[in-house]
Amino acid sequence: MADYLLNVGRLFPLRQETRDGVQTALSDADLNIMKNCILDCKVYGARPNKYYRIQWIGNGWVNAYARYDILISEYDKSTYTTNSASGKVDIIPLTSKATGKFAPTKNIETVIVKSLDGAIVVEVTIDYSVLTTANKNLLDMGGMSYIIDENCYIPNMKTNALKVDFTNASSPIANVFSSKYRFDFRKEYNNQLFGWWQTSKKDTSFNTPLIFTDTDDGVTSFGIATDMIGPYIATAVNNGVDGATRVFCGGQHSSDNSTTNGSPTAENRKIDFWVDGTNIINTGIYFGDKIDIYVVNAIMSYNTIGLNRYTHLEYVHYSISNGKINVTVDIKPLEHIRVEAYYGMQMVNTDYTYIQFIGGDTGTKRVLIAPGVEGAQKGTLFYDTVIFNNNNHNDVLEMHMDNGYGLGQRTYIDDNQSLCFIASGKTYMRLCGFYGNTKSFDMFPNKIYSWRGYYWFKTRY
Repeated sequence: MADYLLNVGRLFPLRQETRDGVQTALSDADLNIMKNCILDCKVYGARPNKYYRIQWIGNGWVNAYARYDILISEYDKSTYTTNSASGKVDIIPLTSKATGKFAPTKNIETVIVKSLDGAIVVEVTIDYSVLTTANKNLLDMGGMSYIIDENCYIPNMKTNALKVDFTNASSPIANVFSSKYRFDFRKEYNNQLFGWWQTSKKDTSFNTPLIFTDTDDGVTSFGIATDMIGPYIATAVNNGVDGATRVFCGGQHSSDNSTTNGSPTAENRKIDFWVDGTNIINTGIYFGDKIDIYVVNAIMSYNTIGLNRYTHLEYVHYSISNGKINVTVDIKPLEHIRVEAYYGMQMVNTDYTYIQFIGGDTGTKRVLIAPGVEGAQKGTLFYDTVIFNNNNHNDVLEMHMDNGYGLGQRTYIDDNQSLCFIASGKTYMRLCGFYGNTKSFDMFPNKIYSWRGYYWFKTRY
C-alpha cells in the first residue's frame, strides 16, 4: 500500500493553527473533503520561521478556462496568529490562463510545483475524485486557518538536488540541480544507454539548489546533447565478422554511426542513484551535498554487431557536488578486444567562445573555439586541463583528465598527436588516437582498464 493512503480520513498533512485570532470551523462535509483530498505534502526548501498553506486547488472549468492550478502561499510564523496578511506571499500563484497543470489522468496524482524563483518546490498528492466542485478554495470554505503541517517542511541546507522519474521505463530521466546549473541524465537514442545528456543554466543569487525548467525565463541550454562519456572503435580479436565496417560503438552511436538509424551497439544493464549515501529507489526530489549515479553498460565491438555480441562492460560513476561532476570509468573486457580509438571525455562548445589548454602550447592565452583547433602534441607538452570561457558572461568550465591514472596517462597516443582537439561543435580528450595513430591497445578479460577526470562548472569573479 502506498504510504500516502495511510492519511486517508486524517487531517495530516494539514494542521489547524490560530490565524488572525481565530480558528475557523468547517462543516462536516468540508472537513471530510480536507481529510480525504490532500493525502501527502512536502515543502522542499521551506524557509525558517514560515508557514505554508494550500489556498486553492483547481478541478475543472473555472472562469472559461480549464483550471487545474494550485495556489500556495507563505506566511510569517510570528504574525500568523494576529495579522497574517502582513507576511503573506503567494509563492506558487495561479496562472492567468489555461497554462497550469494538465487535467489529472487518474483519481490520485502527485503534483510537483515550484515557486517562481525556483527556491521552493512543493510536492502534493491529491485525490481529485474528492473534489466534487470545479475548485476548492480553502479560504472561502472556512479553512482559512489550516496550514501544511510543519512536519512536512524540508529546509534546504544542501548544495544539490536530484529529481528522478522511474515511471518511464524506456527512458527514465534524472536532473541534478546546483545553485545555477541543471545536468540532465537520461537513456539516449537507439542504444538507450543512461548517461549525462545535456546541461542548462539559470543565473540566480541563491546558494542553494534552484529547480528550473527550459521554459523558465533566463534559461540557457548548452545546445546539442552528446555522449559525454565517449564511444569506442574496438574490434574483437577472435571470432568477429570479417570485413565489418569500422564504426564507433557505445555512447549514442548505432550500427550506422548515427543516433537515430541502425541497430543498437550497446545496452544499459543497471542504474543506481544515491544521495548522501542513501539509495534512491522512488520517483521524487531529493536534496543532498553529494549525488552519486552508478551506471553499467554492455558494449559491442564493430565486428560483433552482426553477431549481437557484447565484448566489454563499462562501469561509469558520476559523483556530483555543487557544479562539479567527477567521472570514473572502469572497463571490463568480456573477451580479448583491440581498441583503435577512444576519447573518454567530451564537451559541447555551445555556451563558450574561447578555450585555453592549461600547460599546453597556448598556455594562458585564450584561443577562439573553432574546428581544427588543438592543444600541443603529446611529445611537446603533457597537459591535463582545458578551460572554456566567454567574454559575454563570467561562467567557465574546467574539463580535466587525470594524466596520472590508468588510460589517462595517454600511453596509447602517438607523440605527434594532440591530447585534446575540437571537431563537430565539441571538444574531445584523447585516450587512444584515431586518424593516423599507430597505437591501438589490447584489452584482456579478467582485467580492468580505467580513467578518471572531472567537469567543473564555476563562475569567475
